[in-house]
This record gives sequence, C-alpha cells and structure tokens, in this order.
Amino acid sequence: MLSLKKGSLIRDLWDQRSSECTPEQRQWQEAAHKSWKALLKSRDGREVKDYVSSLRNGDVERHCWLVSQEDSVVAGQQMSPQLLCARAFRWPDLESTAELHRLDQEAAVCPSGGDSSAGRSDGLVCCSPYHFARVIPTEEEPLRPGGDGRTLWNTERTTLPDHHGRRAVQTVALPSSGGASGDSAISVSVSDLGASLTADSAEYSSLTTDSRSSGARSRRSCSRDTPVITRSVSSSPWMMVRYGEFNTRVGRIEQVSAARMEVFYRGDDESAMPTPDPSSVYALNLRTIRNRDRARGVEDRQRKVGRGFLLWRKSFQAVYLYNRSQYSVYVQSPTLSQPGGQQKVHKIQSGRSFKIFDRARANQVRRWYERNEGGVPRTLDLQYCRISLTSSWGHENPRHPTLFDCHCWFEVHFTFPQESS
Repeated sequence: MLSLKKGSLIRDLWDQRSSECTPEQRQWQEAAHKSWKALLKSRDGREVKDYVSSLRNGDVERHCWLVSQEDSVVAGQQMSPQLLCARAFRWPDLESTAELHRLDQEAAVCPSGGDSSAGRSDGLVCCSPYHFARVIPTEEEPLRPGGDGRTLWNTERTTLPDHHGRRAVQTVALPSSGGASGDSAISVSVSDLGASLTADSAEYSSLTTDSRSSGARSRRSCSRDTPVITRSVSSSPWMMVRYGEFNTRVGRIEQVSAARMEVFYRGDDESAMPTPDPSSVYALNLRTIRNRDRARGVEDRQRKVGRGFLLWRKSFQAVYLYNRSQYSVYVQSPTLSQPGGQQKVHKIQSGRSFKIFDRARANQVRRWYERNEGGVPRTLDLQYCRISLTSSWGHENPRHPTLFDCHCWFEVHFTFPQESS
C-alpha cells in the first residue's frame, strides 16, 4: 500500500507526461498508468519528490529514474521500463527501444551509467526519458558512380567581417552551368577553414577580452563580458568552432579538446542548468558573447536556444549532436549528401540525436573525388559542418536562402587525421 504522500507525488509525476497525443495514444497512456505506477512503488518517496521537482523547474536531466529491470505488459504489448517511460513522457509515437540512444558514456548525461552492464551492481536501471535521445537514422546512401569527370563546382569568393573588423575570406560554392542546382548553390564549403582556424587561433588567444581595447581595434568588435563557464586545457583540440550572426563572425575561435561540448543560453537569473564539470566538458554560454552591432532579433533567438545542444565524439570516428532545446537545430555537411550534388540541410528536432560527421564516410567521399574528379575540390572541406539554431536555410527557403541569412549559426571543423590514399 502506497502512503498518501508518496501516492500524491506519483500522481504529480504522471501529470507531467506528454500531452501532445492522438486519441489512440491517450488511450494507451491510460492503459500504461497502472504499469508505470508499479515501477515506482518500491522507490523512496524522496526520490519521487526529486523527480517531480526536476521536471517542474526545468532541470529534467538532473536525476536518474532508477527502477527494477522488469518488463511490463501494456495493451497486450510487452515493453521495458525505458520504452514505457519514454513513450509516456516524451514520444507517444515511439515503437521500440531501437529508436533510443542512452546519453551515457561519451555524452555523459545519465549519471548512473545506465544499467548493471555499465557498472551498476544493484540490478536497477535508469528509465528517465530525459537520459535518452531519439535517434535520427543517418541516410548513408551508397556513393553514386562517377560521371564524365566534369566538376560540378564553381566558386565565388565572398567576404564576411569577423569580430575584429577584418575581411575574413569565405568561399561559397556555386553550381556550374548545367551542373547541380538548388542547395549546392548556397553550400558554403571552405577548403582552408581548418588551416585558417589553426592559424588564427594563436592570434585570438593573445588578444585581450577587455572591451575598450577590443573597441580600439575595430568599430565592429565583439567581446565576452564574462568568461565562458568552463574551459578544458589541452594542446590537441579535436574540434574548432566559430560562431556567427547573419553575415558576421562573432567572438573567438573555440578549440575543443574535451570529449564533448555544450552550447546553451543561460541568463544570470536562470539556475536550472547545473554548471558543467570542466574536466569533461567544454561549455559555451551564448549570453557571454557580445556583439556591439548585433542585429534586431538575434538575442531573442539566442534565448530560444535555452538548453541548446550537445556535441560529442565517439572514439575519434564519429561526432553526434543531441538537441536539448525546445526548438529544432539544422545541420549541413558535405559528408551527409552525395558528392558533387545538392547538399541537404538536416532538421534535428527537440530530443533527437544525429550523427553529423562520420570519419569513414568522409574518407569514402574523398576517395570518390580522387577517382572521379582528380581530387577534392578546393572549395570543399570534408571535415566541416554548419549548424543553424532554430532556422533552416536553402533554395526552398526564401527568407533564408543561405546560412548567412540566419540569426545564429556555427562553423565547425573536425581535426581528425585523414587516411592516406
């Protein structure tokens, strides 16, 4: 028999379940209520109270929901506690745990380590739906056969001002006549991005963050009024990141050597997100990046980022993005599309994870260019990715035909070594 207080807390927690349901999904939730209640009956009332508090104050990732690993039967379907909770609280249309990715180990969101196979000895498993991401399958189509050797790329040089007012050269790939059309026309492919970031990083690291000296260098100056929350020190970054607003690069180059990077917006009055551990994460709070010439609407768009997104690497072979925000994030990379053709912009909805870079795929694409076009075009960086916050772009989007029409975006370069030919 549950105590009145504990029973009330369990009801309060159940009230936080997903409300965006079809009538059939709502009927399933009603059928699942009894099984879900049984999962928590052995937990201490203080634990249940912590679960309720974390959902109410927005710190949904703080606590693990630890329960026994016992399958339940709901509406004639046998399901694990992880599937039951994820379907009830986040994704009513979820069909299988195969669609879920636990955010432990490299992502380091689930503090319990997941289950007994990951180091737990008490037989309990974490079934918090906020310690899982819903996986977006990567459509790695076989590379198409090479054509007549005619390159599909032509280049036009466009300049973007950086945060010191210099004219930073950016190469924008355009389709040649009779070649690919559409999104490739706005696909920014900077072959020398990695080299330029590396060369610039020494200069940026030596610059003072004092706003007066920054302003003396240029009218178009941007600085950080407070330091970024955490920084991990290493001589060998695996990722370099540059932030921009519309057609201007803003702030310094972020060199990431920690296994993961968090990007978010948190004001002084917000305490829901705990301060990350600097030994394991590189954290970037967008509020700390200042732009004196910031366009209207950019700060509002930054605030929408909220909990933002998480980037992490897996064994230096792949990079994943998990969208913590309530709004979609958009990603484009040469390795996520067929070489020589249109580059797709991929939508990553809230709560989804997506493999945005695969080293093996990048090497396959590089070898395709070497076989069919004599080498990778100068305008392509195969270890390059672009991310836009809350706004898509492309030829089908008249308001944002290019990345530089978006309010907030990132250029990302991965420094993984390439395979020899």
